[in-house]
Amino acid sequence: MRWPGGLALCLIASVAAAQERGAPPAAPPAQDCDRLAGDPRDPDRVAPGVRVLRMDGARALATCRAAVSTYPNVPRFAYHMGRAYHALNKYAEAVEWFKKAAQADYAPAMSILGVFYAAGGGVEQSYDEAARWYRKSAERGYAVGMYNLAVRYTDGQGVERDFVQAVHWFEKAAAKGHIGAMEGLAYIYLRGEGVGRDYAKAVRWFEKAAAHGRADAMYHLGWAYDSGRGVKADGHTSGAWFLRALKAGDARALDELTGSRSALWSTETRRAIQRQLAREGVYDGPINGAFGPATVAAVRALAGSP
Repeated sequence: MRWPGGLALCLIASVAAAQERGAPPAAPPAQDCDRLAGDPRDPDRVAPGVRVLRMDGARALATCRAAVSTYPNVPRFAYHMGRAYHALNKYAEAVEWFKKAAQADYAPAMSILGVFYAAGGGVEQSYDEAARWYRKSAERGYAVGMYNLAVRYTDGQGVERDFVQAVHWFEKAAAKGHIGAMEGLAYIYLRGEGVGRDYAKAVRWFEKAAAHGRADAMYHLGWAYDSGRGVKADGHTSGAWFLRALKAGDARALDELTGSRSALWSTETRRAIQRQLAREGVYDGPINGAFGPATVAAVRALAGSP
């Protein structure tokens, strides 16, 4: 959609007038730059956005140049410019534009700068600089920055390893709906890393992540309900979670449902899986908990795997 010429002129005039008065200009409405280069994880996005790997970098760059020319003081367009250069694998140029957006206090740009410093893309690699930018982003309330900072606390890159701090930032990110942070908390409590093992809390966080479609969390819930760790053992629920993980594409669920590790599960769990396979119309064998060739073939059929 293109804005009528008269409306565009009015928007430019209103921005200029606000700048003369010293008041912050109103954010302009969605532009082609937002649609072609916007970040789908940006809480302040004005369009759905697109992931970098799926972006048409050349088209995005052209539209964002136009947006930056019209609105030179709007940081989201500088951020989008950086993303367009990123899509074109022009990392030094991407960093330049991310820094412009970050200098204007744009939190998503700060977080991605951390990623570039951690990887050494377009800049000299530095975990210290990466952690510094993640912290800036996190302190401005950006969930991705919080998650990235929490991960640094778990691996000790750029900061001293500190699982208490990791839990703190994972919890803040999870409260904003970051699914990876939910899983991060589940793993910390599952393994008891620095905060004491707590299977019940691990299950709770895996359930939250699974509710958002995370296949890995579904797989872990299958084990939790089979073993009774953190929750009352329930073979029916265990089997349901293993098959949900399978249908969601979890590779470990496929490997274990078709391999020898399934023998570690209770007979109740294995029977529940066979009953569910029968309901799915891919299995007509006995419901005895023995995973022979017919059960394995049914599992593969449900997963769409040869």
